[in-house]
Amino acid sequence: MNIVAQASRLVLDIIYPDNCCLCEQGDDILPCGGFVRGLRWCDSPHLCTNCFHGLSPIIISKTIAGIPMTGGMNSCANLVKMVSEMKYHGIRGLAWPLADLIVKAVEKSIQNYGEVDVLVPVPMHKSRRRERGFNQAELLAELVSLATGINVENQLVSRERATVQQAKIDIKLEDRRENISGCYKLLTQNYDSLRIGIIDDLITSGATTAELVNLLRESGLRVQWVAAAGIVKL
Repeated sequence: MNIVAQASRLVLDIIYPDNCCLCEQGDDILPCGGFVRGLRWCDSPHLCTNCFHGLSPIIISKTIAGIPMTGGMNSCANLVKMVSEMKYHGIRGLAWPLADLIVKAVEKSIQNYGEVDVLVPVPMHKSRRRERGFNQAELLAELVSLATGINVENQLVSRERATVQQAKIDIKLEDRRENISGCYKLLTQNYDSLRIGIIDDLITSGATTAELVNLLRESGLRVQWVAAAGIVKL
C-alpha cells in the first residue's frame, strides 16, 4: 500500500471507524469475501460475526404476480438497516454479507424452479446511479456470480424513467405498480434462449421486480425466478 493509500485509509478510519453497522462495535468484523467490479480497496463489510449470525437466515419463497421470488431470509429491521446503509450511506462492503444471503436464495431457487444461464440485476436509472456512485443490485449480482459461477448480464435491460423510491410509497401493491409502470426498456432480444435469474436486494411488495420480469417475459425471454437477500413475509 503506497503512502497516499495509507493516508487515505487513516483518514477514512478516523471519519468512519471500521465498526459493525448494527451493534457499532469494532471487534470481529467479517472478512472481505473477494473483490469484484464496484468494490474499492477501502470497502469493509462493517458487520461483525455475531450480528451476521444473529440474522438467523431462514429461506423464504413466495409467488408474487405469478413470479417465484425467494429471499435468503425474512426481512427484518436489521436487514433493512444493512441495505439502507449500503444504498444511502455508501457502505459498499455490506455487499459481502448481503450477497451471502442471496447465494442461499439462488441455491434454493435453482432447486425449486430450475437452473439459469445468466443473472440480471435490477437496473438503476442513470441519475440515481450518479448520485450513489454504484448500483447495489449489480454489485450484489457480481458477488453472487463469484460464488456460483453464473455469469452476470448487465446489458439486457435499462431503467429509462426515474421514479420515486418504492420505500417512500405506501406498501399497497397497486400504488407501487403505478409508480414503476413502464420504467424499464429492453435493450436487445438476442437472449431468447437463455434462462434468466433476477437479482435484487430486498423484496417488499415485489412490484419492482414483477414489472421487470413481466417486460422480459412479454418479450419472449425466459425468466426462471427472482432472488434477493430478504423478502417481506406478508
